[in-house]
Amino acid sequence: MAKAKGARSPGPTPAHVGDLLLANLSANRQLGVVALDNDRRVIYWNAGAEQIFGPEPQEALGQTFATIVTGFPKRDDGSPPGDALPFSDSWADTSPYLRRKDGAEILVGYSISPLRDLDGSASGVLILARDATSRLQVEAVREELAAELRVSHAQLEAILQSSAEGITVQGPSGRILFANPAAARMIGYDSIEALLAAPRGETLRPLHIMREDGSPFPIDELPGRRALRGEQPPETVERYRARETGEERYSLVQARPIFDEIGNVQFAVITFRDITEPYRERERLQFLDEASAVLASSLDYDATLAGVAQLAVPRYADWAAIDLVQEDGTIRQVALAHADAEKVSWARELALRYPPDPNGMSGAPQVIRTGEAELFREISQEMLEAAAIDEEHLRIIDQLQISSALVVPLRAREGVLGALSFVYGGSDRHYAESDLRWAQDLADRAATAVENARLYRDAREALQVRDEFLATISHDLRTPLTTIRGLTQLVLRQSQRAARPNAERMTESLREVDRASRAMSRMIDELLDLSRIESGRPLTLNSEVIDPGLLVREVAEEYRLAAPRHSLVVTIGPDIAGGDFTCYWDAPRIERVLINLLSNAVKYSPDGGTITVTLEGSRDDPEPEDVVIIQVRDEGIGIPAADLPAIFERYHRASNVIGRISGLGIGLAGAKQIVEQHGGSLSAKSEEGRGSLFTVRLPRNANPLGHA
Repeated sequence: MAKAKGARSPGPTPAHVGDLLLANLSANRQLGVVALDNDRRVIYWNAGAEQIFGPEPQEALGQTFATIVTGFPKRDDGSPPGDALPFSDSWADTSPYLRRKDGAEILVGYSISPLRDLDGSASGVLILARDATSRLQVEAVREELAAELRVSHAQLEAILQSSAEGITVQGPSGRILFANPAAARMIGYDSIEALLAAPRGETLRPLHIMREDGSPFPIDELPGRRALRGEQPPETVERYRARETGEERYSLVQARPIFDEIGNVQFAVITFRDITEPYRERERLQFLDEASAVLASSLDYDATLAGVAQLAVPRYADWAAIDLVQEDGTIRQVALAHADAEKVSWARELALRYPPDPNGMSGAPQVIRTGEAELFREISQEMLEAAAIDEEHLRIIDQLQISSALVVPLRAREGVLGALSFVYGGSDRHYAESDLRWAQDLADRAATAVENARLYRDAREALQVRDEFLATISHDLRTPLTTIRGLTQLVLRQSQRAARPNAERMTESLREVDRASRAMSRMIDELLDLSRIESGRPLTLNSEVIDPGLLVREVAEEYRLAAPRHSLVVTIGPDIAGGDFTCYWDAPRIERVLINLLSNAVKYSPDGGTITVTLEGSRDDPEPEDVVIIQVRDEGIGIPAADLPAIFERYHRASNVIGRISGLGIGLAGAKQIVEQHGGSLSAKSEEGRGSLFTVRLPRNANPLGHA
């Protein structure tokens, strides 16, 4: 199995350490290494032993030590020298002169220690020997051999005790004979002693062991059990859950059988390395890729968010929910998932019966308000009781068996769009700090998908408005052009006749041509101003001295002729009506403001009625002569209250006129921009079904340089 990305290489196992030591000792021709069984027969004989004692390994193996080595001390009763070797203690000494096979006599410095099985019973003798013929080296060799023996044991013990990987040795019955601290900790025990004291067959009780995919892992198929049967199992990923805490982790397990000289399994060495974090990181990245694919599959973010919630269950949650903030500020749950579809229906009914508090101090409402994630590692009964509305609500909540939860915000450029909630309930799993990081990553991806979908929707709506705008304006531009063309042809035909044309009819026709031409010219100017406004450029005012009373009367007179079904009343205050009251304005643009207001008054009172235009100085200002107020009132269909705040926005049209009365939604936006660049203001009051009142406040002297 490939190593998990980012996982640390395993430390040496006991068998590995033994192999390394044995390989080094075997290759050392200066050090004789001999192993004897309980019958004092040779079971190991290295090249160094051949160099010192004489016989080759094939000659020595199976022979008693006393028959191939002479000169070792005999027992007091005269029994063979091999029997003098001790069972209980390690010791070192120097032999009398020994005669080798080639006849040479040498002194041998040796160290002898017992070989024991893992249960402590004696299984043989280990002899380390050096040529100590030079008497000056005898003591040094003796001490060196003893030190080597002590260091070898100490190094092995230090490696096993300090290893971050768990190491255990199991006997043929499956009982654990040895364990290092890491093994005890990973299996779920406070100490090595507690682990070794566990009854046979009960050792793994603290853990629920599963295969990598979460399916049951039969005990007889565990790597250690297979090794005890003499198999060489491959590295295996085990998934396990602590029964006490519910925490899930992963280990990479390797087991190796150790055989005796006749091929029987003496014990198994098992090493296991925790790979939880790299494994989870790999799983999370894979999940995020899958979730991103779901989010990118459609612009219907309700559907894609529901897909993401379903994808998270049951891998990362027993319950998954996503809530979004609506345009009116309310919170709507767009996704709810559980492995059991019936529970989802039940939860929705519960939410209708006990709707969540939008002002709640925890959960999705709190996270949406603050933009800060919440983690509940363990949810206590006291917390559930505090959240319950009544006894019945608490009883229902208890049935969910909620154990842990996390809530993260859906953050986008425009702010917090909603919240993602994951809950463990009934599975004894718990969230940790690391879960917050990847859940936030998922929430950010979901927020980006929602934001992009909304931008696309807005763009489509803008395109629709543009198409409607182009369709309407093409009609509106074609109407005056048709009038101009028809009247011009009439005048041409009359002038071509021999008889004198009807002067009155021709004059009226020419007036219609002039009005149509001016209407088209104003429309073009309005489009140019709108283009400047949309590009962020201010209007350039060309102010001149004008008579505001004359301007209002001329515009009103034009609309009196164009709207015969309406009664147009013009009232000009006495301080302005005298004729010597002047203003410094951009006359064509202020005229366009008045035309837009009167045009709307006529258009949106289709049943006729009175339209009132008033012009006066302000009665409220400290210097009334410096401010002029123009008001246009109609008795038409009015503006719905919900549309009134947006009535001056570009392309906005009130809901009660769409489909009934044509329009572009640009006149009032342009009028407001003109008035404000003169240093004034434009406001509206209206009630649906009872007409509208528009008020223009303008300073008498608008500085064109200050507003250019």
